[in-house]
Amino acid sequence: MEFLTPDNLLTHPLWIDLDNASTILQEKVQRGEISAAEGVTIQNMIYHGFAMVDLDGVDQIITALDKEMEDLWQNPPFDLAFASPKHEKPVPMDEGLAAYPRSPGVRLLDIHSHSASARQLYLNPQLHHLCSLILDGQAIATQTLYFEYGSTQRLHRDPWYVNHSPRTHLFAVWIALEDIHPDSGPLNYVSGSHKLPFHRFHTNDIVFHDPRLTQTDRQTAFRHMQEQIRSSKYPPVAALPKRGQAFLWHGSLIHGGSPVINPALTRRSLVIHFGRSDTHHKRSSGVTHQNITRVFSTEKKYTSASGELGWVSPLEGMRATDFGEQKQTAATAALVKPSAKPDAKPQHCNICGGSAFGPGPKGRSADTGAPPCCQQCGSLERQRIVRTMFLALPLGFLDWRRGLQFSSDPAVCSKQFRSFEVSEYGRQNSLDIQAIDRSDGSYDFISLNHVLEFVPDDVKGFDELARLLSPRGIIEATFSSPLSRQVCVDYTTPFGPHAAWHLYACDVRERFNCAGHGLTMLAIEGGDPCTGAREVVHFFLKDKDDAIRITTWLQMSLPDARIVG
Repeated sequence: MEFLTPDNLLTHPLWIDLDNASTILQEKVQRGEISAAEGVTIQNMIYHGFAMVDLDGVDQIITALDKEMEDLWQNPPFDLAFASPKHEKPVPMDEGLAAYPRSPGVRLLDIHSHSASARQLYLNPQLHHLCSLILDGQAIATQTLYFEYGSTQRLHRDPWYVNHSPRTHLFAVWIALEDIHPDSGPLNYVSGSHKLPFHRFHTNDIVFHDPRLTQTDRQTAFRHMQEQIRSSKYPPVAALPKRGQAFLWHGSLIHGGSPVINPALTRRSLVIHFGRSDTHHKRSSGVTHQNITRVFSTEKKYTSASGELGWVSPLEGMRATDFGEQKQTAATAALVKPSAKPDAKPQHCNICGGSAFGPGPKGRSADTGAPPCCQQCGSLERQRIVRTMFLALPLGFLDWRRGLQFSSDPAVCSKQFRSFEVSEYGRQNSLDIQAIDRSDGSYDFISLNHVLEFVPDDVKGFDELARLLSPRGIIEATFSSPLSRQVCVDYTTPFGPHAAWHLYACDVRERFNCAGHGLTMLAIEGGDPCTGAREVVHFFLKDKDDAIRITTWLQMSLPDARIVG
């Protein structure tokens, strides 16, 4: 996806970024879609890229939050993310505090998982409504950052680090939890800088976490930003909100933490990032404990309108000592039983029946924190999720079908089919179709899990697969985190540790021209019985009635299955 215009501005501009934004705003106010007071706030956003908002009725919430935070500082949990200038990646809060004191530069990630008062601010209706007006769609809160002292973070632009797709669907709010003193290291910002061009990396993107970038590349972006600031009309200035005020800023606004003049002064504040519900589906933050990483996810929907909040902790049922057990597992590859609550029955792999599990590739854990790899058959969570769905299908649905699988994978049981072939991927851009029956309508079922990501011309490959399908043919496929992005991302060279050419998203139906191929697509999210992890399985079906049958059977047999596309 192209994220920049020829002038190096973000593509997919919001209505407030258009040249006639003020006229559009005036028309919205006249139609009663935006109140006069909201219009003043949004006008500031249009011209300056920020606005100060007085939050109603939050004083008692902030008082309660101060008490809850002090309890957390005194009794730091091991499943809350802590970051400091010393830590390259977030670590468990109890470990972080043991190595680094409460001081400038320390931040806590996603405290709404542990603080009811932070959760109230996270779901504040006033902020959600205002952000929804600006984003022209239902806003969702995607992350919180808590600061007790100044952040000391250098000037930056949020899309460098916070990855929303499209990049413009990102806003942030900085809520003052006390009157902010100018010597405490307040938030600095550059008025109007949301309209300044970005530095374009050789990746044709702006994000800093791309592994293809070097530190020199990132420093070049900082120098470009400084040049833009020097050429603008406004120098960096400090925001000094009072307790209960919120500094709302455009995702592209240049901002950061000013120097902390008096380190004894606190600067208690809560930052909330906002996205749009139709383009941002999941937010994860990793927590590293020595050699072990846990991923915490806040999943949709979590809106102020309903008050719903989906917080998924990977450490549910685990103890602090389990971290040490997991570290030993990564180091020695010893067998580890699934983490479970007391008296819980051990989980068994639905592929081989095994009950002993260890770390996955490169020592990773599942998103829920549990060890994902079955020590008996080697299956991972995604493969057991696929198997769960196929076990839910009734006898007679698959046993007449001729099946084909690309790359050996235990997810699908060959014994469920009349005949079953396996094609090992190895020839570029072909899916090894030349090694199988090439006649049209040859196969009733085709399975490829995490295969298309590694085919340079994946669309051409999918066209070939669709040609091989019989009139009741089905393609079953899994992709890596497709709900985490709105638009598929392609790379000119293989990307990441697995050397993928593509990252798939919510638009796979359009990407693979399902309508042109006469295919109905189902995207179904299911759970792994061993780790509790959840992933999406895609079905592309020639027969619409088969789509209805699969949907009905899975909803009846798997209560936790969810149709997501």
